[in-house]
Amino acid sequence: MFQRVRIWTFGMLCAAIGTAHADTLTYSHNGSDMAVEVEGARVTIRYLTPRQGLQDIGVNAGTVLFSGQQGDGYLDGMAQMFSARCETIDYFVFGDFIQGSDFTLRGVAPVLATDSCRVVDNVSGTGNGVLVFNVAPQTQAGCLQGVNTTLNVRVGPGSDYGVIAELPAGTCNLRMMGRCDSAWCSIKVGGIVGWVDQTYLAR
Repeated sequence: MFQRVRIWTFGMLCAAIGTAHADTLTYSHNGSDMAVEVEGARVTIRYLTPRQGLQDIGVNAGTVLFSGQQGDGYLDGMAQMFSARCETIDYFVFGDFIQGSDFTLRGVAPVLATDSCRVVDNVSGTGNGVLVFNVAPQTQAGCLQGVNTTLNVRVGPGSDYGVIAELPAGTCNLRMMGRCDSAWCSIKVGGIVGWVDQTYLAR
């Protein structure tokens, strides 16, 4: 039987241990793998595996794209627009939202000048004004192997990324999310989505 594990929020990775539990779903967005965290009415969308090139504008595993609130099948809040030469800019987005289904957030996104960080226009209906999220396909289930006590689940593919959960030895029903980077694979188990060393995965 699956055992409940402790989950730490990203904001507390370098501080105190968190006590809140969130249900985390995996989605794809514009070529990136995303973690959609639902904790009561609060919804946070983070990059799980950013697509190639996004690191150049400051987007890494764990970077927040959206933070807002849900209720009555509706979601709204602030999305982030990233730039290699300017600070992150937030803007309001909204849309229908049913947990576990595809969804789209729409808003009026800022457009920056080509030679400065000044906002010169806004765009809706295209680009950053339409954020589409599709439920990510899940592959086969697996179990942990060769773990004596617990296995760390990390926010990104490597031991230098922060720990967001610990899985007890013998944990099964791990869903491989179909994305591996070097010796690390993205997995989902219960409400946890993160990266583990594939050495300890039995498929």
